[in-house]
Amino acid sequence: MVKKIQYRFRVLKELNKYAVGVRGFFLIKIFLSALSIGMALIAPYLYGQYIQRTILGKHMECLVWIVGIYIGTQLLSTVLALLNNKCTYTINNKVTVAVRTKIMRNRFQQKFQFYTNLNVGNEKMIFDDAVGKMCDFCGIQTIDYFLLVLQVVTLTFMLLVMEWHLAVLMIISIPISFWINHLNGKAAKENNQQTWNNDRAWGDWIFTSINAWKEIRAMQLEERCEENFDEYSKKYSKLFRVYTRFWVTRRFTIPKIKEEFLMQFLLIFVGGVLICKGNITIGSLLAFSQYYSILTSSLQTVINTDTDLQINSVHYDKVLKELEWTDEEAKNNGYKPQNYDIKVDNVTFRYPEGNVDILKDFSLTIPKGDRVGIVGQSGAGKSTLLNLLVGVLEPTDGRILIDGHDLREINQKVLHQKVGFILQEGVLFNTTIRENLLYGKEDATQEEIEKACERACVKEFIESLPNKYDTEIGEKGTLLSGGQRQRIILARAFLKDVDIFVFDEATSALDQHTENLIQNAISNINKDKTIIVVSHRESSLEICNRRVLIE
Repeated sequence: MVKKIQYRFRVLKELNKYAVGVRGFFLIKIFLSALSIGMALIAPYLYGQYIQRTILGKHMECLVWIVGIYIGTQLLSTVLALLNNKCTYTINNKVTVAVRTKIMRNRFQQKFQFYTNLNVGNEKMIFDDAVGKMCDFCGIQTIDYFLLVLQVVTLTFMLLVMEWHLAVLMIISIPISFWINHLNGKAAKENNQQTWNNDRAWGDWIFTSINAWKEIRAMQLEERCEENFDEYSKKYSKLFRVYTRFWVTRRFTIPKIKEEFLMQFLLIFVGGVLICKGNITIGSLLAFSQYYSILTSSLQTVINTDTDLQINSVHYDKVLKELEWTDEEAKNNGYKPQNYDIKVDNVTFRYPEGNVDILKDFSLTIPKGDRVGIVGQSGAGKSTLLNLLVGVLEPTDGRILIDGHDLREINQKVLHQKVGFILQEGVLFNTTIRENLLYGKEDATQEEIEKACERACVKEFIESLPNKYDTEIGEKGTLLSGGQRQRIILARAFLKDVDIFVFDEATSALDQHTENLIQNAISNINKDKTIIVVSHRESSLEICNRRVLIE
C-alpha cells in the first residue's frame, strides 16, 4: 500500500504542472469533499437518537429537531455534491487538454527517425484511453482516496469506542480484503496489458486498411480483411471476458460474501447477545450498524481504487513516459542560417537495419538560387539524398553543410520553415482550400492567398468553384485531381515564402497538359530561390540549369 501511495504522489506531482489556472478548484474540492464526508456521519447518529429517544423513550418532542437536522444535512449534501462535481470536471477538462497538448507538442519535436516506426493504434490509445484514465487522479485517485482513507480510520475509531468487542470482529477482515484484491488486481493488470497490445495492433490495422481501401477492393482482398478483423475482435472478446471475471469477483462476489453474509451475520447475532448482556442499547446498535455500513462502503471504494491504480498503471506509465520526455534539440536552438548554400561533403548513408550503402562518399554543392536536377536509376538514392538534405535522415558518414554549418547544428525549425516539399503524394488535409493554404502562413490575407494561387496557376480553377476558397477537398484532397492538388501545395509553399523548393517526382503521375501547368507555375519562382528536382521525366528537368547523376 505504501508503494501505491508513493506512486500516487509521483503522478500527482507530474499532473500539477498541467493544472495551471485550476489549482484553486483543487483546494475547493478538498474542502467540499471533507465537508461531505463529515455530513455523512451525522445521519447514523440521528437514526440512533430517533430509535432510542423517540421510539423507545417516547420523547416525541425530539422528533422535530431530528427530522429538521436530517433534512438540512441531506439538502446541504446535495449542494456539496453538485459543487464537487463541477470542480472535478473543471480540473479534469483543463488537465486532459493540457496533457494531450504536451504529448502532441512532443510528437512534433521528435527526431525524424522516430516517425519511421510510429504506430497509429498506439498513438490513438495514448491520446484517448491512457490520458482519459490518467485524469482520474484529479479526484478518484487523490482527494477522494485520501479522504476516504481518513473516513475509514475515523469510523474504525468510532466503532471501537461504541463497542470494541463487536468492532474488532467487524474490522478484522480489512487486511484480508486488501490482500485478496491485490492478488486480483495483479492478475487483471496482465490482462489489461494484453488488451492494450491487441487494441493497439487493431487500431493500426484499421487505419492502414482504411487508407488502402481502393487497393483492397481492386485486389479483391475484402474477405481476407474481414478475417483479420474477426481475429482481432475474437481476441478482444476473450480478453474482455477474462477482465469481466476479475471485475465481478472484485466488485460483487467478494463484497457480497464478506459483507452481506458473514459480517451481517456477526452484526445481528453478536449484537443481539451484547444487547441482552447490557453492553449496548438498541439505538446504539442501530447507529453502529449504520456507521459500519458507511465504513464498509468507504473501505470497498478504497480497495477498488487501489486495485484500479494497480490495473491502470499500464496506462498511467505510458502517459508519464510521454510527459517526462524532453527535447534536447529544442533546448539548443542551434544556428539560424542567413544564406542557404548547400554542401554535401563525402556523405555515406545506409539504413540501420541494412548492410548496403545507399550513397557512398557522395559530394555535391548547391549554391543559393541554383536549379538542380537529380537523376539516376530507381533505387540509386535520389529520394534518400533529398531526405538527407533537410534532416529527415542523418548521414552514416560525412557531413551536410548549410551556410557553412553542419546540418546537425542548424536550428531545424528555422530550416524547415524555409523548405517547401512538393511530392508525388503531397499532404493536404480534410478541410477547405483556404485552411490548407493557411498552413503555409497562418495570418495570410485574402490578397496574399490569391497572389500565391495565381503564381501557382490554380487561382482560376479555385474561383470557378461554387464555394471558391471555402471548398472542402476531402481526405488528402481526394476531391481534387492530381494536378490541382500539386498546384495548391505549390501555392502553400509560395505563401510560406520558402528559400528551397524540393520537387520529388511531383509530376510523374500527371498527364502532359497538367505537367505543363505545374511547369509554368514553377517558372514563376524567383531566381534567388533554390530548386531541386528529382524526376524520371525529361520534361520535368527542363527548368534545371544542371543535372547531377547518382549512380
